[in-house]
Amino acid sequence: MTGNLPKEKKRFVEFVVNKPEELKPVARKILSGLNQPCVVTLTGDLGAGKTTLVQAFCKELGVEEEAGSPSFSLVNEYRYRDAQGAFRPVYHIDLYRLNDLDEALDMGLMEYIDSGEWCFIEWPEIAGSLLPDDAIGLRLTLQPDGSRKILSL
Repeated sequence: MTGNLPKEKKRFVEFVVNKPEELKPVARKILSGLNQPCVVTLTGDLGAGKTTLVQAFCKELGVEEEAGSPSFSLVNEYRYRDAQGAFRPVYHIDLYRLNDLDEALDMGLMEYIDSGEWCFIEWPEIAGSLLPDDAIGLRLTLQPDGSRKILSL
C-alpha cells in the first residue's frame, strides 16, 4: 500500500488475521508503505477490530501508553518520538456517536485532518466530504471463522 498518492494509484491490499497478536506485523506492513503521517480511516461493524488495529499502529509508531477507544471522548491524543527525537501527536478519532457533518466540524475534525500528523479515524462515513483525497481507507470485516479481513479501499 502506498500513502499520499491519488486513490487511483494505491495498490489493493488484503490481510487476514486470526488473533490480535497478528495485527502488529499488519500495522508494520501498512505503515512501511506510507511515507509520512497521513489520515487513515477504518470502517467496519462493531467488534471488527478497528480500535485494536489502531492500538497496533500506535505500538508500531512507538507510542508507549496504551491506546484506548475514543468512543466517548471522540478524540484521544497519544505521543511518539519521530526519527529526530521530537515528540509528535497521533490522533485517534471515533465518529460513531456523531449525528451529522456539523457535529464533526464542531468537534474540530478539520484541525486534526489538516494537522499533518497521524490521524486514525474510526466510523469516518459521516465525515466523507471532509476527508482528504489521499486518505488511506481500511475496511475491517469479521469473518464467520472469527478471523478478521482487512482490505484497503
